[in-house]
Amino acid sequence: MEPLYKDCWYDNGIYHAITCSTLQLQADSPLLGSSLAFWNSASNTFDFGVGPMSISILNLAMIFGFRLSGLIGFTQAFGAFMGAFMNRAVDYPHGEHIMFLMYWLNRFIFPSASNCITMEWLHLAKSLVSYRDIATGPLILGSIYRALREATIVPINLNVKGPLCMVQIWLQWTFPELRD
Repeated sequence: MEPLYKDCWYDNGIYHAITCSTLQLQADSPLLGSSLAFWNSASNTFDFGVGPMSISILNLAMIFGFRLSGLIGFTQAFGAFMGAFMNRAVDYPHGEHIMFLMYWLNRFIFPSASNCITMEWLHLAKSLVSYRDIATGPLILGSIYRALREATIVPINLNVKGPLCMVQIWLQWTFPELRD
């Protein structure tokens, strides 16, 4: 799909996140686990010795290319969702692209605990396909904060659904000495 929709993904600020989701990134459990011990859900910050700090919308734009500004919705299992739309003509233009974005949003950005495709992101997928001015940064930041909160409910749980890999990349970007 990349050759067909690369320009659209660039325009919407999601290209780098989509390509990042195709990589087999290895979770650095010691890094994430130790950093989560410093997470403060009340202020959405890591309370490190240097002072409170947090991943921000600007960090998301710098590292992943998400858009900072712009405009700010039945469930189905992943396999059933893919099976329902594979090799099937759809009633609206760019249907395959919309279904791909629905899968990507539900699998990597806004995953549900039930591992299902939720149709609440359909309007976002359609908007991304139609090049609407969508601020993707705040949406993803909200998903990251939700995942961080869920991960730090006692005891620390690194198996939560959400884009914790983005937190790991941010930590390694912010603290180069933590890179392998």
